[in-house]
Amino acid sequence: MSIEAQQDCLCENCLSLVIQEKISQLINNSSQQDLIATAHQYRHDENLIVGIDYLIENNNWVFTQWYHLKRGSCCRSACKNCPY
Repeated sequence: MSIEAQQDCLCENCLSLVIQEKISQLINNSSQQDLIATAHQYRHDENLIVGIDYLIENNNWVFTQWYHLKRGSCCRSACKNCPY
């Protein structure tokens, strides 16, 4: 199913895919300063969403680049998706 077709569906899976695509486009087309500024408004949202804020790999939570941008700084733990 294409992203365009999914935009009409509001189920959790389709909505997550659309949001992931929008975030990917934002990351690929924005400067780091713009990304941080955009992500900043979501910084205090404590609800983490699988596929958007983290992925499960080998039973481990792996935080996404978007999550790290929302965090606003590097934790210096050599995270897999760290944008800093």
